[in-house]
Amino acid sequence: MRKLGISFFIMAIVFATYYFATSKSVHPKFVTNLVDSKGIESRINTLDYNPSNLILAVGYENGDIDVYDASKELFSTKIQAHQYRVSHLSSTRSGRLLSSSSYFEDATKIWDLSNSEKFLSIPKTRGPEIFSSDGNTIYMAHTSSIKIYNLLDNSFFPVEYKSNGVIQSIALSEDEKYIAVGTTGKIQVWEINVDHKGISFWKRVLGYKNISLELISQKSLYKPKDWIKLINFTRSDKKIVSVSRFGNVDVFDNPLLTSRANSTSQLNITSANYLDEEEAVYLTGTKKPSGYGEGFVELISLRSNAPITLIEGLSNLSTSTTIQQAELMLIASGKRYLALNFKNNITKPSSGSSR
Repeated sequence: MRKLGISFFIMAIVFATYYFATSKSVHPKFVTNLVDSKGIESRINTLDYNPSNLILAVGYENGDIDVYDASKELFSTKIQAHQYRVSHLSSTRSGRLLSSSSYFEDATKIWDLSNSEKFLSIPKTRGPEIFSSDGNTIYMAHTSSIKIYNLLDNSFFPVEYKSNGVIQSIALSEDEKYIAVGTTGKIQVWEINVDHKGISFWKRVLGYKNISLELISQKSLYKPKDWIKLINFTRSDKKIVSVSRFGNVDVFDNPLLTSRANSTSQLNITSANYLDEEEAVYLTGTKKPSGYGEGFVELISLRSNAPITLIEGLSNLSTSTTIQQAELMLIASGKRYLALNFKNNITKPSSGSSR
C-alpha cells in the first residue's frame, strides 16, 4: 500500500509539471534552418511531430532517429535505434515517450524523450503502433495480429486479436472507444471494452484497467497489394478516413463503415496526412504505376472532391507531417526537407539545398 501511495504521489507531480509547465511555441527559424540544413547521410523514411512538446522525430533508412526540439533554432539528439530502416514512429500525447519499429526487426522500442534513452523493448511486434491518451497502453501490430501492451506493469494483455490481413496502419478514436486497422486492402473496426474487475482501488487510481477488443465491422475494399496506407478517425469520431496505396481515398460513417464516399488520387501513395480543420488529405507519391519516377504532393479536399497538385519534382519516396495544423507541412524528400505553407491557400515550398 505504501508503495502504491508513493507511486501515486510521483504521478501527481508528473501530471502537475506537465499541465502547469510554461507553454512553448515553434521557433521562428526552426523550419527554415531544418530546410537549409546539410549533412544528412541516410534517406528519411518516417516522421512524427508532437504538438504537445514540439518534438519532431525523424526515422532514417539506416535505423537512426533524430529528435528535434522545434522550440529551438535547430538542435537534435541522435538515437541509434535499429539495425534496419525505421518503419514507424509514434509518440504519447504528452510527448514523453516515443515508440519506434522496423518491419525488418522483431521488436518495438520505447524511448524516453527527456534523455533519449531506451525505456523498453517489446518483443514480437513490428508496428505500426499507437499510444492511449494517458500513455499507459500501446495498441500494437505484429503482422496480422493486434496486441495490447500495458506499460504500467510491462506486460501484454492476455488476448491477441487476429486481423483480416497484414496490418499497415492503425488509428484510435478521440474518445478511445474504437480502434481501426487498415490491412492488405481491408479495414476493420474494433470496440474497446474497459473494466476494472479484480483491480484494487489504488491501482485504479494509478490507471490500471482490463482492456479487451470486440470486432464490430470490417470491409474488403481492394486487392491485397492495394494496402491501406492511412486510417484516421475525424476529431468528432463521426467518420473514418482511409487512403490506399494506389490512391483511393474513402470516407465512412463510424464505426459501422457505412455510407462510403470515394475519391481518387493521381498518385501511388508513399505517405498521407489527414487534416481535420480542412477536411482534406495531403498525399505524397508518384504518378508512375511502378512507384518510381518523379514525386508529387497532392491535396484532396473531402468537401469538394477536387484534387489539386501542390508540389512536383520530389523524390518518389517522400514522406510528410504537419508542424502547425492547417498552416505548415514538413516534407522529407530523400535526404532533404521542404516546407509547404498552405495557410490561406498559399502553397509555396521553401527552397532547400538538394543533397
